[in-house]
Amino acid sequence: VDLEQELGLLIGSVMPQKVARQRGIAIILVITVLMALVLVGTPFVLSMILQEETSVVQKEQRQADFGAEGVRNYAAWKMMSGHDYMERRNPSGLASPYYADTYTEFETRPTDNLPANLIQNSQGSIWGVTVSDEQGKIHVVSAPTKMIGRIRGLVDTRILDPKDYLTQYSVRPVRWIFPQSIRQVGSIQVDATNTVTGLAVDDATHYGSGALLQISKVGMQTIEVQVINNWILSKANV
Repeated sequence: VDLEQELGLLIGSVMPQKVARQRGIAIILVITVLMALVLVGTPFVLSMILQEETSVVQKEQRQADFGAEGVRNYAAWKMMSGHDYMERRNPSGLASPYYADTYTEFETRPTDNLPANLIQNSQGSIWGVTVSDEQGKIHVVSAPTKMIGRIRGLVDTRILDPKDYLTQYSVRPVRWIFPQSIRQVGSIQVDATNTVTGLAVDDATHYGSGALLQISKVGMQTIEVQVINNWILSKANV
């Protein structure tokens, strides 16, 4: 009886150890399989995430490209009405002469024809559009060297961009001045009842208010003056 009891106790103690050992091996196998799946699946997941991000970036870039091209074409179409050729065919009077462009001719507001969530929206694809008059800038090829140097000396490149004042892409190069002769200086009779103090030239229509004139004569120092007003309506060329 004692021998049977001892054998029973021995068998009973061996069986749980064997079962526990088998369970431990099974857990290790499961963990190994999971680690293998993680090692295999992680690069795939990362590649899919990168591919999705790349696709989103490419889509946004294409949308921005198409949007910018569309806005550019829209602005170019709006600018056609103020083109020199069109204004010569359809003159609008002295308020908007063909030889000079007003600020309103360059105002482009495409918000009326585009969805509000695409334009002037910090979260949209296009924030806005600005049209710059290259012909209204100083042409670096035709303008005097002294003038270019003065502009560059006055513009602080830390705050402003010289390209806002200088250009080399103007369709028709801006000349320094339309050469004319001064016909009269001082008190000039502009009509039957009015007399003004100024300069009489060949054709005053080329000199609007605010224009800078460079007056030169052989043997005299060159001076620069600014046009304050003109009386071209009186046909006096003053």
